Amino acid sequence: MKYIIMSDRKKIKLIFSLTFVVVSLIFIFKLDFKVHSQIEQNPYCSQPGTVGAVFPGTSPIPKNTAPDPSCNPKLFTNHGYCHLSSNLISVYDTVGQMLVVPPAYLAAEKRQESGPNCIFNETQSGQTNVQSLELIYYPDTNPQSPGPFQFLPSTWQGFIAQVTDVINGHFPFAKKYETNQSVFLPSMIGASIYLRGLATEANGGTPINSLSQWTTTLMLDASAGYNSGTPNYGNDPGYADSVHNFYEYYLSVCNFATS
Repeated sequence: MKYIIMSDRKKIKLIFSLTFVVVSLIFIFKLDFKVHSQIEQNPYCSQPGTVGAVFPGTSPIPKNTAPDPSCNPKLFTNHGYCHLSSNLISVYDTVGQMLVVPPAYLAAEKRQESGPNCIFNETQSGQTNVQSLELIYYPDTNPQSPGPFQFLPSTWQGFIAQVTDVINGHFPFAKKYETNQSVFLPSMIGASIYLRGLATEANGGTPINSLSQWTTTLMLDASAGYNSGTPNYGNDPGYADSVHNFYEYYLSVCNFATS
């Protein structure tokens, strides 16, 4: 009888232990989900709990124009933590590797200039593949610096020849749009050339010929130069820090082929 009582106690103790483990695991899972949800919602969502809602920013895309400013969570990658679709990531990877600029850094610069990247996911009718994403026209109410990467028209003029060379050599389907800074692919190519040139200048004139040469310092200098004209972090630290924060965010949650 005594043995049976001890066995029951062991069973009760075992059940209690298992219950404790299960409850602990549930708590940890919920905590992890909450943390990831907060990461996911910042900086893309307008309010906590509205996963997939676009943060309007200070210069939202005009209503009733394509692409629609709403994002489709079904296209988010990395279990929804990354708001970039696999096709959109592929566009950044292709251009970034080709022009030697970290793909996540290009995504960050675009996010800083014209808002959430997820509006360039293939959410619209006809936007179903990589090529169609590259040719998305970005309607913009800011005539002083239109397009995804917000070039001043005078600045854009200085990159048209180089952008044209890249498109003719690697993206012949986009030849019709090679001089249009409001089309996604030409705008990204121009931004890549510009950022790499700024980084080279900040690097004392030593060319940036590999992705491994991009240090945090060079990114900060190049971003400051992108906004101010001079690649020196001290000229525009607020802008540069914001871009770099977006870069680290994209790098941590989106699966780019290269960093």
